[in-house]
Amino acid sequence: MLILPSVAIGQERTDTLKTESGLSAEEICSQLTLEEKASQMVQGAYYNLSTSDMKNNCYGSVLSYGYPCFSHSEWMTFVRDYQEAALSNSTGIPFIY
Repeated sequence: MLILPSVAIGQERTDTLKTESGLSAEEICSQLTLEEKASQMVQGAYYNLSTSDMKNNCYGSVLSYGYPCFSHSEWMTFVRDYQEAALSNSTGIPFIY
């Protein structure tokens, strides 16, 4: 399948996606400090990352694997808790899981 860009080469894109806050990704990134931008590129390992680490450092993603084996509800709780911590930090950016 060939996917073509929706904007021709040399043409300026005018349809920018907005977040719930009404800001585009570019606008959000322009407001981040260099430290926050760097933190967004960090993928902390879940076995060495607390929810307070997530809240205080605004990491961009969490690495996990199947040990220990959590139940479905435990995984849902784990992801929800980390997502709530990510959303409550200064950037308000959700993490990628």
